[in-house]
Amino acid sequence: MQNEPNRQPPLSQVLEDLPEAGPVTLGQFARLSGTRAHGLTLLILSLPEIVMYIPGSSAVLAVPIFLVALNLAIHGESGHMPGWLARRTLPARLVRVMRRGLPRFLRWGERLSRPRWPLVAARGRVAGLVCLVHAVVLMAPLPFLNTPPALCVALMAWGLVYRDGIAMVLGAAGSVLVLVAVVTLGAQSWALVTGLWS
Repeated sequence: MQNEPNRQPPLSQVLEDLPEAGPVTLGQFARLSGTRAHGLTLLILSLPEIVMYIPGSSAVLAVPIFLVALNLAIHGESGHMPGWLARRTLPARLVRVMRRGLPRFLRWGERLSRPRWPLVAARGRVAGLVCLVHAVVLMAPLPFLNTPPALCVALMAWGLVYRDGIAMVLGAAGSVLVLVAVVTLGAQSWALVTGLWS
């Protein structure tokens, strides 16, 4: 039922259909996902940070998340990925994790989600701006703050892929909490540094 608006296979199947050998680019994801290219790519890039730990993954994933979110914020969901972005290759290890570890987790979520709150779910550019901010947070060397922004990106992206406005509202609410935590941690770190130099 949740796939009717796009007439496309669920994300779990898309991941299972990824090639086992050879590089995988963002452009390949776009071709597999059709009109859901931005949301699907953001979701795929953010999920490994949530469901499993891959050393150094935040630094690797933050840049493509930033680029995809920027393109979404500027052009909306109807915009095509530029060639320089579509040609970006994902690490082979990450692709293996996505093929083998994520589909079962996603099938559980796909049974619960459905199209709802369409006016919210259609705000692609707003979702892009929110994910853009979280990508910057992921790039920053902040301890214990990798999973929350990745979770917010995943919720926003899930809402785009499955037209689930509730998921996007949850992602936006979580974004407020993440920003408060980042500002608080930044202020405390600044006070500590200035205290050491005083």
